[in-house]
Amino acid sequence: MRKAFLIAFLLFMPVSVGAQNMTAPTRPVLTVDGLDESEGDCERMTDQVRVQGRLGGFEEWRILELLAPLRVGKTESGEDAYCVKHFFRECPKVIESFYFQNGYPETKVEINVSSFTGDRPSLFVRVDASKGCEIGKVTIESDGRVGTWVVADCMPSGEAFSIRENPQARFEPRMRAVLKEAGISNPDIVILPVGEEMTPDHRLRTNFLVFIEKEKSNAVIADIQLAGLYKTRPLVARRELLISPGDRFRPSMLEYSLKNLRQLGFFTEVKVESLSYEHQGKGIVIVISFKEIENRQPVSFSPGIQP
Repeated sequence: MRKAFLIAFLLFMPVSVGAQNMTAPTRPVLTVDGLDESEGDCERMTDQVRVQGRLGGFEEWRILELLAPLRVGKTESGEDAYCVKHFFRECPKVIESFYFQNGYPETKVEINVSSFTGDRPSLFVRVDASKGCEIGKVTIESDGRVGTWVVADCMPSGEAFSIRENPQARFEPRMRAVLKEAGISNPDIVILPVGEEMTPDHRLRTNFLVFIEKEKSNAVIADIQLAGLYKTRPLVARRELLISPGDRFRPSMLEYSLKNLRQLGFFTEVKVESLSYEHQGKGIVIVISFKEIENRQPVSFSPGIQP
């Protein structure tokens, strides 16, 4: 009898121990489908998610609804919550896919955390949604021998292109092809983005300056000297220049720089005083002379700099 009781006890003891371990109070563990075991469980939870940035016409609540399926549990106070680790990995995929399907292929998503020390960190999701860039106003300057009408249609206003594209690489081949048909085989083309503005549908709209020389020059600008400035700091004038030492010499860019200087309204005269070669023809020295308006107060136009 005792032997039978002992055998029965030994047979049922592992089951009893297992049941005891299963019912013993333990720290609740929340796991998330798709997380690697190396990432551990989802201990850091938060229900504090904010969306900001350029949302491309969508409201914040719409984006938060989009992120609702990423909720994986509840906080200690009972609110629906996100696993921080899982959120960081999946949130950009969800938002970028949504915007791509709605015609915003250039959307970028960044996530910042206000604090990693608290139990409930705040997640700030910044969305920069864009359908890409659009061409705005295009100003074409040339050395006087190339008609601007020849290339005006190469960059039509409103044409979309990616914000990741290099405008020079995108549009220069078109211009070269058109100029070649016009008999200009070796032009020097410079395409400069000069500004952007937000249109009502939140697209980037970029204006361009295009400089075209009929022939490429091998001359390099060695130095740019400013003469006749007494009340205007040289820094103010140099900011208006589109040329600098080390650049290839381009007459159209020099002329446009002079136009910018004249539009400041500080001078009665702005002109190129001389163009000379320095050190046996190794570079061009440009001297620009100014005649300032009389009885004008000194101007610096530079933060922190007093005249």
